[in-house]
Amino acid sequence: MKQNLMKLAAAMLAGVLSVGAAGSFDVHAEDETHIVVLGDSLSFGSGLEEGEKSYVELLGELPDTEVLNFSYDHMTTENMLHYMNDRQMQSYLDSADVIIVSVGIHDIMDPFMEKAQGYMDKWGFEKFEDVFFASLSEHGLTETDLQYYAADLTTAVKSNRETAKANMLEIGERLSAYNDAQIIFQNVYNPIDTIENLEKLSDKRKMAYTSICHIVNTALNDSVNAAVGELSETYGYEIADVQTPFLGNAYRYVHLNELDVNPTAQGHAVIAEVLTDMVVRKLGDVTGDGEINAQDAAAVLVYASEIGAGLEGGLNEAALQAGDVDGVDGVNAADAAKILAYAAQLSAGGNPSWD
Repeated sequence: MKQNLMKLAAAMLAGVLSVGAAGSFDVHAEDETHIVVLGDSLSFGSGLEEGEKSYVELLGELPDTEVLNFSYDHMTTENMLHYMNDRQMQSYLDSADVIIVSVGIHDIMDPFMEKAQGYMDKWGFEKFEDVFFASLSEHGLTETDLQYYAADLTTAVKSNRETAKANMLEIGERLSAYNDAQIIFQNVYNPIDTIENLEKLSDKRKMAYTSICHIVNTALNDSVNAAVGELSETYGYEIADVQTPFLGNAYRYVHLNELDVNPTAQGHAVIAEVLTDMVVRKLGDVTGDGEINAQDAAAVLVYASEIGAGLEGGLNEAALQAGDVDGVDGVNAADAAKILAYAAQLSAGGNPSWD
């Protein structure tokens, strides 16, 4: 624990220096998209080799985009709540066009990884998968020992569920103060789903591994991912679904054998692709789900009715830009009609345009 805190302190100092060197957003660059990333080691780029790029760096390469990265190694939801009290960060959030949040994986997975590392050290294994593939008898172990191992990891991964969910909900509540920005919460992938050559394991070992994977999925989905879903429903925040593309690909996209939850360069590229599709939103994609359909037209109609009733309207700047498909008089019912017609042509296999 002490080592983790020291890592966090050192990383935070490095991060503050890098953000300070970057300076504030150029408020005169009206055509530039200003992105603030609030994240943990995933966004910090931990585990990457020299020359490899994090998803944050890849986003920074988008045209007319400036990114400020407030991300630190081993950041937990509790750490983030404390850090959000920083006035300089608040000023950056206030001028952001896009706010991306990536946190929660350390809350759930650090106790799991710490417990797994203890067993590996005790049994003399070098890689996470060795516990399942090695000849147990050579290490004085039995299948029963493996079952106890699985049970112990299960207990560890459940330890912070309630606290992590509560903290995540509070993070989302605080960010509602910046509702002019497009706010994106990444859901959390399962970093142990799955090991390579799983099908080659014996039935007992495969069952032990898949049961652990299931428990991890449940812990994530009942805690931080559940909170992300609730925040989306309550505040309209967008969800960057990085969980789905990582399913069955953990051995490719995560440094799993080193018990490191952070993505490989390939994993970062996947996350960057998901986020790019959301930040660089297509005209007509009001909801930000990557598709143009009746839901986008409905969102425009709701917004138009809210404005007509003298209300503020529930669409952020990115949604408004995507919804103004005719470029005339802002977002209104005429845009909704055009979006609906466009979507109908798409579903019929046509090649519509906005002209």
